[in-house]
Amino acid sequence: MIELRVVETAESFRRGDGTEVWAAGYTPVDLLTGSYLAMGDHRVPDPRCRLLRVAGTTHAGEVLQDPRFSPGRAVELRPDPANPHDADAVGVWDAGGEAQVGWVPAADAPEVAGMIRGGQALSGIVLREFRSAPDGPRIALNMVIGPAAELALEVVPEW
Repeated sequence: MIELRVVETAESFRRGDGTEVWAAGYTPVDLLTGSYLAMGDHRVPDPRCRLLRVAGTTHAGEVLQDPRFSPGRAVELRPDPANPHDADAVGVWDAGGEAQVGWVPAADAPEVAGMIRGGQALSGIVLREFRSAPDGPRIALNMVIGPAAELALEVVPEW
């Protein structure tokens, strides 16, 4: 079992354009250093896992608001080799495979698609959601991906 240690967090921040965004959910932590793991670093302590944003959520409409994509919920990764824009495209679906919320980012898709084509079963867990107001609609998601059926979150108290 791969347990990603996380703390439950909620905060707001300003984007580069000055707009305020609210973020809530889980933030990965390194218990040895006491620091948060940054999404931009992509890597977590287990090298089989990656931190990624969910791309294409602006096109997901009401699907993005579905509780199946709340922080802590599992997601399925499905290659889409027939995608007209990217033969390495990998869709992000709810755990039941009924609704697609977005894609693995294009920069990461070749590696992720290659792992799946090579026989590795991968899945993910939604970590954080982003909103334009505390009670507004979701506008974006972050996730962690790794070996299917081995990935779990371990919520630890914030120090």
